[in-house]
Amino acid sequence: MKTQASTPDSMTPTDWLTVGARGLLAVILLFLGASKVAQPEDFLKAVRAYGVFDASFGLNLTAIVVPWLEIFLGSLLLLGVAVRGTALATVVLMLVFTGLILTRAMEISSAMQLGLCAISFDCGCGSGEVPVCPKLLENVALSGVAAWLSFGGSSRGCLRFSLLRERFAD
Repeated sequence: MKTQASTPDSMTPTDWLTVGARGLLAVILLFLGASKVAQPEDFLKAVRAYGVFDASFGLNLTAIVVPWLEIFLGSLLLLGVAVRGTALATVVLMLVFTGLILTRAMEISSAMQLGLCAISFDCGCGSGEVPVCPKLLENVALSGVAAWLSFGGSSRGCLRFSLLRERFAD
């Protein structure tokens, strides 16, 4: 017996929300990665400011890999390929970034005797100097969206779903 093929009309609000969230996260990752690729020296300086790497090899490797990783993850999300795994990798990436930003902000706050939300610095995100608290909230929100795509959401609108859905029932 033939089942009805999935059409845009048969998509639920959750399906549309998932596709929109995936698209938003993809565009943000693509923009952030592209801005770092366009200005690699600025990103390298921002990575150096975190003081995570002592050797130039680690700095250079990070400055090369992270922007392209963001572009790769954003492309996969935009195309709807391996969405759950890609979103999970994005969660991990965002949590690492958030932890680094928070640690550096706390160090600056302590050194300058300022409140955490009074701190602004170039976090290496590709958008120049940013206030810390809104950036942390943005990262937490993006992590939440990526987590939802990893563990919830819908597989509708994904390339895999479109290619492998069952067309015939047993």
